[in-house]
Amino acid sequence: MEVTLYMNKTKKKEAVFLSRKIIAKNRPQKPPVAPTIVSITTITPSSKPKFIPNTRILVADDEQLNQKLIKAFITAYQGKEAPEITIDTAENGQIAIDMFRAGHNKDAPYHLILMDIMMSTMGGIEAAKKIREIELSMGISHTPIIAATANHHLEKELMETTMDGFIGKPFMQKPLIAKIKGVSPNLFDDHDPVIN
Repeated sequence: MEVTLYMNKTKKKEAVFLSRKIIAKNRPQKPPVAPTIVSITTITPSSKPKFIPNTRILVADDEQLNQKLIKAFITAYQGKEAPEITIDTAENGQIAIDMFRAGHNKDAPYHLILMDIMMSTMGGIEAAKKIREIELSMGISHTPIIAATANHHLEKELMETTMDGFIGKPFMQKPLIAKIKGVSPNLFDDHDPVIN
């Protein structure tokens, strides 16, 4: 069917609407299509892996804002209904070493350390080396250490030291959690726990 419309400028909008309506009305109708059943799997916060109970994390960073940010990201990821984890903070590398040693002496070792590279008193690379020496001298198992720095060009150098991973600043939750999972998958409840 062919439709011819004549219109003036003032009636143009009405004519366009009318022509669309006529064309749509006279189009051949398609047969109805049976609905397709689609299975959708969603990942809800309760179904994502959580840190296993009694996980202890040490955050060594001389910036309180970074300490709070990391704690907030991990706590938010863990959720309120999941088992509690402990996140302690150290302002410099020497304090991190002291806390690491004290944790082992009290039978409450840290399972992961997030270590800033540039800190006052003692930086992260020197602190990580001393932690490795303590592990050897005390005969204790290897503790994963993730280096944190805004100097992204240091990644290769850091990975050749005593660090197990690298995370760049500024911190974001997803990359932080992904890095922790990559370095310490046994800290999550979807793996066999290996926590002391």
